[in-house]
Amino acid sequence: MVAVPLGLMSLAGVRLVNREERLLRQSFEELTIAQLSDLAHSVRVALDERERRFTEAPELLAAGGLASERLRNFVRREPFFRAALVLDREGHVLYPPPADERTAQELSFLLRARSLLADRSALLADADAQAEQERGTLATNRGPSKRSLSSASATMPARGWQVWYDGTDLNLLLWQRAPDGRAVGIEVDRPRLLADIIGRLPDAAASRSFALLDARGEVLHRWGEYRPRPDEPPVARLALARPLAAWQLVAYAPARLWSRTGLGLWAALATALGAFTLALVGLAIFLHREHTRGLRLAEQRVSFVNRVSHELKTPLTNIRLYAELLEDRLDDTDEEARRHIQIVVAEGQRLGRLIDNVLTFGRHQRGALRLRASRGSVDAVVSRAVERLGPVLAAKGVRIDLRANAAAPVLVDSDALTQIIENLLSNVEKYAATGGVVTITTRQAGGCTTLAVADRGPGIPAKARERVFEPFERLGDQVTEAAQGTGIGLAVVRELARLHGGQALVRDAAVGATFEVTLHTPPTPPGSES
Repeated sequence: MVAVPLGLMSLAGVRLVNREERLLRQSFEELTIAQLSDLAHSVRVALDERERRFTEAPELLAAGGLASERLRNFVRREPFFRAALVLDREGHVLYPPPADERTAQELSFLLRARSLLADRSALLADADAQAEQERGTLATNRGPSKRSLSSASATMPARGWQVWYDGTDLNLLLWQRAPDGRAVGIEVDRPRLLADIIGRLPDAAASRSFALLDARGEVLHRWGEYRPRPDEPPVARLALARPLAAWQLVAYAPARLWSRTGLGLWAALATALGAFTLALVGLAIFLHREHTRGLRLAEQRVSFVNRVSHELKTPLTNIRLYAELLEDRLDDTDEEARRHIQIVVAEGQRLGRLIDNVLTFGRHQRGALRLRASRGSVDAVVSRAVERLGPVLAAKGVRIDLRANAAAPVLVDSDALTQIIENLLSNVEKYAATGGVVTITTRQAGGCTTLAVADRGPGIPAKARERVFEPFERLGDQVTEAAQGTGIGLAVVRELARLHGGQALVRDAAVGATFEVTLHTPPTPPGSES
């Protein structure tokens, strides 16, 4: 009675919203195609500029023989072009001149154009057919009578473009027929052409992205604020006209640009469904009361996983970033690279502490947490932990004052003690860094070792001193707090202290907070092991 009507209403609403979004997307695509057409016109203008420069050089088509120096001067004078080519009526190469008279630039052109010149008769036939087609198209667009069309076609110069590839590089030849039947071609400087095209394209596109692609689909130029995913298909694409027909203009845009109007329909649908849902509030309250305990436990578990995931993400990201920087820039005399590797090490240590806490807490929850006590010095373990965490705290402006008075060898789990001191110092880093100093004191008496960590931070209210040792308890629950944590660090400290036959608590302090951990650490005679 509830699921079927609600499902049908939801299905109808989803179909309606999807239909509206499809119509909006279609309109958006049509608008984008129009914008791509404008961009294609900018590309055409760059090509037309080359044609104008070529056709406005009558000396290239002048009768009276071939002047190599005249062609060379034209190429040197015009930065848009790289080399010249002249063929007679039968397709024989008149220019570049014979091998003993060629320049290095002319020889380089012949090497690039060897595939183009392989069948020169076919080249001339294709060029003439292209010119005839272009003249007919031009005359038709102008709309003359049949008589004027014939005369216009006869007087229009035969010229056009030839495209060929040297490997994977596209090359362009702009050519024209001379009155004496010679075919004069000029190779377009492709890098300058691309630079000119890019200069004519817009610099920015709000909330969208455009790209110019070559024949292989590789990006020649991209602009716009939006950054599409690598596998994201374009909203629209448009192939350029000849001679750049192998190139494309593509456009990308986020879906929100055409889905905003659907939000109003979603709101209307939500309102209708909300009215129906009000009838279920009574049942929901009853079920909520019945399952409060289970839901609270589930919420704690979800919160725990989310916090751990958040804590693990930042150090992992930093590790990757600085490892990559180190790989590219590491040098024995590079102080910056040395600083980067120090950050990598510090973040790795931080990640290790988080993982240790999670594993320790998990073993405690399963009742599988055990100590491995052996002969060792509490001061030595604490000193090593302070040495590792000292740079991290120093970066936060915190100085460590170590007052070690527990050097005698005792039975202690060094790993567990390390985890205790690291958790307490990490707590200072997160919540009490403003104090500027943390004092660590160790002392031994009667088979017990006491470890005290005193900071000068904001302190802990008396009524919250027991709660801070409970799993997942935090004095603040705001997600946006500067200090983030899993909420199990102090719980791990207390459990490890209890396994040592001791306790962990918060002592009264005039300034800040003082955490005191007592451990049962029986003394051992020299040379003994356990």
